[in-house]
Amino acid sequence: MKKFSVAAASMVFITLLGGCNSSPISLYSDTTMKKNEYNGIKAYRKGQFEAAFNYLKKPAGLGYKSAQYTLAFMFLKGQYLEQSTNTNSIKYVI
Repeated sequence: MKKFSVAAASMVFITLLGGCNSSPISLYSDTTMKKNEYNGIKAYRKGQFEAAFNYLKKPAGLGYKSAQYTLAFMFLKGQYLEQSTNTNSIKYVI
């Protein structure tokens, strides 16, 4: 009987532990981040670099590739940001 109780408690613990997988993306709505990414790229194409930067900051930090790519171009060309090819400087802005 005691072995069954330990086994049951272990199963419950493992099940609960598996449910604790929180990630930064779950804290933000995926739809919101996609809209920010879309609006940021749209603003970039219109030459509105400040707005583009503000839209793209969060999605780029969460790993959205198009947002990261666009911000990298802004750094490379010095659009709204100080021109830089140093990849470490991107981490501090985001």
